[in-house]
Amino acid sequence: MTGGGPAHATDVISTHMYTSSFGSFKYGYGSAIATFLVVVCLVFTGFINTIFNRIERKFN
Repeated sequence: MTGGGPAHATDVISTHMYTSSFGSFKYGYGSAIATFLVVVCLVFTGFINTIFNRIERKFN
């Protein structure tokens, strides 16, 4: 839509990963971004599961 805005200010991490991997041929850098994204998703999932488990135990 905006093409990343001025100096790619509106890029999200997944599009940054794609353009740096396949557009600039920096496969290691793109792989590091993908690994970081997976770790962030796993931490967030664990945090949400912990919260929901506490809420579930509270109402049972």
